[in-house]
Amino acid sequence: MPAGGGVAKHPTTKRKPKKLHHHQNLTHLLTLSSSAASSAHSFLLRHDLLLLPRQSLSLHSHHSSLSHLLSRLQPHSLSKLLPPPQPPPCWFHRFLSSATANYDTRWTHSFRMSKPSFILLLRLLTPSLLPLSPTTPIYALAATLFRLAHAAPFQSLSPLFGLDPPTACRSFYTVCKAIIDKLGHLFEFRSDLNRIVVGFGWISLPNCCGVLGYDAFKVDGDLLGENGSLLVQALVDSEGRFLDVSAGWPSTVKPDSILRQSELFSGVEELRELLNGPCFQLSDGNAIPQYVLGGSCLPLLPWLLTPFGGSNESRTTVSSSEAAYNSVHGRGMELAGKAFGRVRAEWQLLLRPWKEECIESFPFVVVTCCLLHNFLIKCSEALPDVNLGHSSNHDLPLFEGEEDDSAHGIRNALALHLSRFTVGGSGSLAEQLLSTGFSQRSGFSFAYFIRSLNMVCLSLLNERSMLPMPFKFENVVGIIPLRQSWDNFGDLVSTIFPITSGMRPVNLLQDKSITEKMSKIFPRAGSSDVTGQGGMQPERLLCQRLIKLSQDK
Repeated sequence: MPAGGGVAKHPTTKRKPKKLHHHQNLTHLLTLSSSAASSAHSFLLRHDLLLLPRQSLSLHSHHSSLSHLLSRLQPHSLSKLLPPPQPPPCWFHRFLSSATANYDTRWTHSFRMSKPSFILLLRLLTPSLLPLSPTTPIYALAATLFRLAHAAPFQSLSPLFGLDPPTACRSFYTVCKAIIDKLGHLFEFRSDLNRIVVGFGWISLPNCCGVLGYDAFKVDGDLLGENGSLLVQALVDSEGRFLDVSAGWPSTVKPDSILRQSELFSGVEELRELLNGPCFQLSDGNAIPQYVLGGSCLPLLPWLLTPFGGSNESRTTVSSSEAAYNSVHGRGMELAGKAFGRVRAEWQLLLRPWKEECIESFPFVVVTCCLLHNFLIKCSEALPDVNLGHSSNHDLPLFEGEEDDSAHGIRNALALHLSRFTVGGSGSLAEQLLSTGFSQRSGFSFAYFIRSLNMVCLSLLNERSMLPMPFKFENVVGIIPLRQSWDNFGDLVSTIFPITSGMRPVNLLQDKSITEKMSKIFPRAGSSDVTGQGGMQPERLLCQRLIKLSQDK
């Protein structure tokens, strides 16, 4: 028995040092981890104004997770090693004291807009944000924009803006509501249709009033089934502005069903208050009503023109006029995809899968982001470059229902018109310009020439600077026809513009105030100028100087 007892105690005596050694190693490892967390936290406090927002958020997230884990493992022995809570002032308070310049790039990195645009937005929203007291409007707005821009969780906003998670959440939805209430007029489909039509005229779509597109946003959980998402229907203009948005539709609903339940459809088909403007008369006598472009997932209607080759068309090939139409139509549809892509790039909260329990707030957040996108364009803020790889339009089902017979005639007439006025088209002014060396010198399309030419006028007037495609001044100087001359720059615009836009614009240079302004920018020519003739009209001088530049290249 004693021997047996000795055998039983012997291994126990040998294991005690191993347990103690293991405990000491674990304590040492936890101490090192806690020290590293403390050092990282100190680094973040000292350098957060120099870090990019995503870097600060990443450090804060990892530090919080590690500190929470360590406190659960050894709450007593490591309590002295854990870093103390961040003392005031918060990051945004120090940011305001540091980023005082109007165009400090940290404003754009943090809030997606320059300081002047931020202050303008704050001024517009402040009356609606006063009920958030004691949270000041500037802190509420900054925290909301930061969360939208960087998908920052409410917990991360606490050390940055001094707002606890419940207060940050309340501020976020209050600001979103204020943006929708105060900036709703930036959906300009009802208020600025003439500008919209002119814009699409620049890209060879006469009487077009918008492009209708769809995008899908992922949702976590099983509420909408596997790979469920929420669909957004949006109408955009030629500059990528959102004109109308309908958000929050389950991905199980087909696009044509979404369309028929939207206010856009009701305004056109039932109330007859939208797209009821004058028709555009084509050169062959056909009339084109106001319309919007839509994808093959939608029905062909007199006011909704889809591409040739849809599911209802048995033909597998298209004619030359149909191909010309599809080409222009496809470029138009890209505007919607790029607008969605830019909203996602600007406001990265939309890139995250939406939580199932928050699904009711999704439409408000999407509409908020679309309005902020329009606000950035209004303020001439730089927009991110995007590709169309993310677009979900290619995954949408083709429309298989009945189509309007009269819509086929409208689409055919527009297709014939577009093919007739393609560069090099028979009997067109484009062909006449081609004979003057226009296209051979430039390598650019006729429509691009018109947009570039118009941009010169608008730049001189300090008006709109946004076009569907980036404008480069050097693209103009090589495409002025060298064997033609115009007595008046306005005559050139009035002569060419109707061919591609489908409407005759006001002659900008008939306004005396405009010509006076041009005279200041382009002084009257002296004897040493291009032609050697003094007293030249400023608009003609502009043409001559462009020609001279092209000859010198």
